[in-house]
Amino acid sequence: MNTSNRNDIVNWIFVVCALAITGMYIRREFFPPSPPSSLESAEIDNWRDYQGGQAMTSGSAPVRLVVFSDYECPACRMLSSQIDSILHKYPNKLSVYYRNFPLPYHKSARPAAFAAECAALQGQFRSANKLLFANVDSIGTRPWGRFAALAGVADTANFIRCIKDSLPAKIVSRDEADGKRLNVKVTPTFLLDNVRVYGIPSAEEFDALVEKAIKANKGAH
Repeated sequence: MNTSNRNDIVNWIFVVCALAITGMYIRREFFPPSPPSSLESAEIDNWRDYQGGQAMTSGSAPVRLVVFSDYECPACRMLSSQIDSILHKYPNKLSVYYRNFPLPYHKSARPAAFAAECAALQGQFRSANKLLFANVDSIGTRPWGRFAALAGVADTANFIRCIKDSLPAKIVSRDEADGKRLNVKVTPTFLLDNVRVYGIPSAEEFDALVEKAIKANKGAH
């Protein structure tokens, strides 16, 4: 084999490798895989004991979704996005509530939960919740007063005092106690009416769970 042929082969190898890498990049960026599913679900008899939390929806839709969540949890952030999509598909069918279950190895999750509860006292829980999930990498690094302003909190001075107060800590502790009674083992864990679900469902699984809950709710009336 002469030098020219050898160079041609080497060049073709480089071209094929470059095309393969480009294809992998395009697939990853524009056609991301669905999140892996590791769902575990069970019916809970006393599910009404665990209702409450901060509302993400207005009104009183027939099906209730109560999420035990952690603001530093990547899967919780993913579920938050899925909830937005499911609310768009089933308007006025689903009431969504968040309860706090900060994991001990997420050092900023508890202060973030305090911030969300203090924002709720000024009517800005929804915006605070979305802001925390959208900026998970900066939790604990940005001044909380700045966060409050971005979340639309009117009285930032009162917000700062609230974070240092005992009230948000009591709310978070109450949520944690209920989570432990519900046997929350991972975040997110959620109750869809009487069904407790551990983990993050795929979009298709979540849709099926909500559809089933809506049909069951209709049959109960």
